[in-house]
Amino acid sequence: MNTLHLVVTTLCDRNCVYCCNNKYDIANLDYATDEDFKWADMLCLTGGEPFEYTNPSNLARYYREKYPNLKAILVYTNAQELWDYIRCGGQLYNIDGINISIKDDADLDCFERHLTKDEEILELSMNRVYDFTCKVDPIKYKTFNVITRKWQKDFIPAENCRFKRGN
Repeated sequence: MNTLHLVVTTLCDRNCVYCCNNKYDIANLDYATDEDFKWADMLCLTGGEPFEYTNPSNLARYYREKYPNLKAILVYTNAQELWDYIRCGGQLYNIDGINISIKDDADLDCFERHLTKDEEILELSMNRVYDFTCKVDPIKYKTFNVITRKWQKDFIPAENCRFKRGN
């Protein structure tokens, strides 16, 4: 799928050494255009931390209504921030999947104790876990596509991806 990664916030409480966003000067990224949205089949809302500093469900509703060509809308997040959002009443409507990064033991604990049992998350059709700890058992969590990752100093997006800034 042609994928548009849209930076919807630059704010994040973490300071991950190899965050893929460190490769870019976010302030100088091009803004996504109407053409970018019409080109895309999948929209990935990313940041910073979307669940802490924006309302991804409202953003997903807006983009889904404006661009009916979008087949899927995903949100990139960390386990703890997603759980805090849900625990405070946040909902996941208009979102097809969550890409959860497990970057440390606190994320792993939050994922295993809470997120793997949350019915709203489990009902989403395209959930992924990016496991940077090498501790998530893909057999145990079959409702998530578990991808073991290592930190990459240089982040290189796939050819069918565009990385842009939101308005």
